[in-house]
Amino acid sequence: MLVNPQIKRLFPAVLLLMLFVAAFIHAWLALTQTPYATGWDAYYYLVQIKAVIEEGSMHSPDYSLFYGLMLLIKFFVTDYLIAYKLTAAFIAGLYVVALFIAGWQLAVSHRNWIAMLCAVFGIFSPSAIFMDVSFTKGFLGIVMLIFFIAALPKARWWLILLLFVATLLAHRLSGAVACLFLLLHYLNKSNWILLLLGLMALLALMAVLPGSLHILDAARFSNEFQHSPQWAFWSFVQFFGWEKISTLWRLELVLSAVLLLLWIVKELFCFRRAHQKSLKLAFFLTFVILLFPFLMFNEEGPALRFFLMYMLLWPLMLVFMADWMNRPLILVMVIAALVAAKTSYRAYDPAKFDPPYDIYEAVTQRVQKEIDERKTGLVIVHKAFAEYFTFTTGIDAMPWGSEEKPDSANILRISYGIDHMDFKQYLDSTEMTSVKRVGISYYLLPEYLWQQFTKRAELSEDSALIELIKSPENPWQLRPAFIMRSRT
Repeated sequence: MLVNPQIKRLFPAVLLLMLFVAAFIHAWLALTQTPYATGWDAYYYLVQIKAVIEEGSMHSPDYSLFYGLMLLIKFFVTDYLIAYKLTAAFIAGLYVVALFIAGWQLAVSHRNWIAMLCAVFGIFSPSAIFMDVSFTKGFLGIVMLIFFIAALPKARWWLILLLFVATLLAHRLSGAVACLFLLLHYLNKSNWILLLLGLMALLALMAVLPGSLHILDAARFSNEFQHSPQWAFWSFVQFFGWEKISTLWRLELVLSAVLLLLWIVKELFCFRRAHQKSLKLAFFLTFVILLFPFLMFNEEGPALRFFLMYMLLWPLMLVFMADWMNRPLILVMVIAALVAAKTSYRAYDPAKFDPPYDIYEAVTQRVQKEIDERKTGLVIVHKAFAEYFTFTTGIDAMPWGSEEKPDSANILRISYGIDHMDFKQYLDSTEMTSVKRVGISYYLLPEYLWQQFTKRAELSEDSALIELIKSPENPWQLRPAFIMRSRT
């Protein structure tokens, strides 16, 4: 049967569009499970975008491509929340397109089938959905990294350079990995010295742009190492809890671990006569870093984000396993992934993974009734709530201790977990008139009064109360240098 040449030429573009739309809808279904923004960072992104539109500049300068994309989409819609969710769904679509292109460009056999397999695994991936709803800016960085990796073997130098810069501008971690791939790719090339000089010049430029790579980012790794090793796959499950990880998500974790093991075994026996040695070496070193066993696995540290990056890159290992697969097997895997994708977006459950934004909404409404918004300069409250509060009220809030001397009532504190009797024990009756209950376990008071309360509690050596005062729910540490530059 003869196929019209024009239709044949259009088929790849149509297929990519179909994959993009499927991934977009899949992500949109996940994002619209809640009326609020998703994850822990979304309201920070919204605060940044709202500040640009309404005040002319960001609260924390950041030149990430993510904000440019979100601003572009916000231009076409009026609602900030919808703009964020459209941006996140768009990035999910780009991720699947990037996987398809990378699979097609890098595979040495079964190119079309491997490209399709990579793409449908991207649609199915619960890890990709979680990354999209939780760390959207970092997700875009990984997408740009995949486009960059796909371009390395065959693209012209100007396209490689363009994608490299785009990856650097998208996210720090992805930019650092792109540097590794670029250096290893050109290691044996005659012009590697010029490349190294150019890379150093680019990195020097990036060091002065907020939101990009900087020497201060090394501070993120302080106190993040441990003596005993941990296995990232199991640490990830333990971190969230077995009950939060869906069956399909567990299946993906097992598949990615088994594929990694098979790929390493394969390369141990075949690496000397293998193709794409520099590319495989770059992937191997990247995975060693991302799964480094001596990093502490916690919410704020790099280990969680490193592991999620691995979970978004693992489908590309299928490229190197193509010679161990035949078309019938690939077809079965494609169909299985598509069937599983019908419900895999539910692996992200807002009730399990998101902060309690409904509680934050109720507390915020109570706080607004208690304060004069025109005279309130700053509110100190714990992470996630701070960003929600700023976005909702327009009043600056931060999850860090005050860098100014809190000598007036203009700086307020929303405490958590400290009950009325605790305040009454260390504050006199006159001071207690300034302590307002604004929700279950939430109290509003001036920051200077909070400082007096904490000092008196510390003098009493009430260890249980001091532990609550020094907990993440009651911010007391000042912002570190890398946070002062921008936020991940």
